[in-house]
Amino acid sequence: MAAPRSLQQLHDVQTFPGKGRGLIALVDIEPGERIICEVPMFRFREFWPARDATAAQRALSHARLKDEVISKFSGLSPQQQQVFLTLHNNHGSNARYSDGAGKLAGIARTNAMPSGSFVGHPHAGVF
Repeated sequence: MAAPRSLQQLHDVQTFPGKGRGLIALVDIEPGERIICEVPMFRFREFWPARDATAAQRALSHARLKDEVISKFSGLSPQQQQVFLTLHNNHGSNARYSDGAGKLAGIARTNAMPSGSFVGHPHAGVF
């Protein structure tokens, strides 16, 4: 992946009424050009159940994810926890796609990005 062309501002975070905040480009960006690089708040193993998973397999997957995210969340500073809790959740009990994994796991799943992997153990990060 190419390094940023300079310290020139390539993007900006703006607020969109009714939608929240988003990143917009300020200049034309070349394919493959790195536009942002940051350390994740935390990383966790992905426990996404397979599409053909049974209800029991899905429940186990959600329980494992919930346990791992709770563990990672408890290791954050109070300020980091507060920031994490402001992130959007598509999977929580009050969300359209509730799956029982819990609020913290829902926030993590909604905002996770692939973050490297080890054979058989894919990871995601919340940034």
